Amino acid sequence: MCGIYLYLMCVKHLFFILFVLFRGVTCTFDQDDNRFNETKHDAFQHDFLRVDNQTRNHSKRSSTEPPQDTGYLKFIDELLKNYDKRAWPTFGKNYPTVVTVNIYINSMGSVSAANMDFGMDIYLRQSWVDPRLQFHGSGFNETVTLNGQDLIDRIWKPDIFFRNLKSGNFHAVTVPNKLIKLSPDGRILFSMRLTLRLSCHMSFRLYPLDAQRCWVVLGSYAQTTDQVLIQWRDESPITIEKEIEVPEFRVVPQAPGTFCRDIDTGVFSFLNVSFVFLRQNGYHLVQTYLPTFLFFLMFWAPFFPVKSPARVTPRVTTLPFENPEFRHSFTVTPGILR
Repeated sequence: MCGIYLYLMCVKHLFFILFVLFRGVTCTFDQDDNRFNETKHDAFQHDFLRVDNQTRNHSKRSSTEPPQDTGYLKFIDELLKNYDKRAWPTFGKNYPTVVTVNIYINSMGSVSAANMDFGMDIYLRQSWVDPRLQFHGSGFNETVTLNGQDLIDRIWKPDIFFRNLKSGNFHAVTVPNKLIKLSPDGRILFSMRLTLRLSCHMSFRLYPLDAQRCWVVLGSYAQTTDQVLIQWRDESPITIEKEIEVPEFRVVPQAPGTFCRDIDTGVFSFLNVSFVFLRQNGYHLVQTYLPTFLFFLMFWAPFFPVKSPARVTPRVTTLPFENPEFRHSFTVTPGILR
C-alpha cells in the first residue's frame, strides 16, 4: 500500500512541475511577442513621421522655389515688352513688308449650282520677317511657339481677307486653331484653319458636259503696297490633300497668280488661284441620256404599226412626264436651266 501511495504522489508532483514549466514558457513567448509588436509599431511610427516631414519640406520648397520654365516665360515677356503691334515690321522705312502665303487644302466642299458657290477647308499660312522680334544671342536658339490667343494678339499680323468670300468661320474646337512660330532671325510663321464658302460665276451652256472655273482671291484689306506686299511662296504655294474628292466633279488646280488693284483708297496687292471642276458624266449617262433615248423611241413607236387606236399617241406622249426616272433627270439639273 505504501508503495502505491508513494507512486501516486510522485506522479502528482511530476504533473505539477510540468504545468509550472509550461506556464513559464507561455509567459515568456507572450512577453517576446509584445516586445516584437511594440518594436514594429515604433518603426512604423518613425517611418510615417519621416515621410510626413519630407512631404511638408517638399511642399515648402515647391511654394518658394520658381518653376524651371520661368526663364522661358520671362524671355517671352522681355521680347514683347516694348513691342508695338500697331506698326508693320518695316514702319518708317522706304520698302514694304513682304508677306509670303501658301494654302493647304484639307478638303473641298460641295459645288452648288443653285447658289453659284463652293466650299473648302484650308490651312492659311503666312510668313514674314519682323526685325523687332529677333533674338540672336539671347540663349534661345530654337524656334519659339506661341499658340495662346493672348500672345498671338500681341503681334502684328497682315490684314488678309478673301475678296469673293460669302461666308466663313474659324475653328475653335478644342482650342482656337491658330499658331505662331518665331525664329531667331525674326522670321514669323502664322497658321490658322478656316472653312470658307466662296462665290463662283458658272456657265451651263454645255451642261452636263460643262467645266466650271472657280477662283480664290485674297489680298490686303487696308495696307497698301507701300506698306505690305503679298506674294505666293515659291515652293508649293497650293497643296491639296491627295484623297480629296468632290461629288460629281474632278478638281484640277491651276497655276496661282498675283495682281495689284488701284482703287480710291490706294493700290493693294492680291493673290489668286483657280480650280477647274470637270463634271463627271457617268452619272448623267445613266440618269439623263439613257432614259431620254428610251422615251424618244417609245414616243415614235406608235407611228410605225399599220393600225393603232387614236388614243395611243396622246398616251405615249404623256409617258415621259409621268415616268419617275425622267422627272428625276430634271431635279438634278441646275435651276437656271429648268
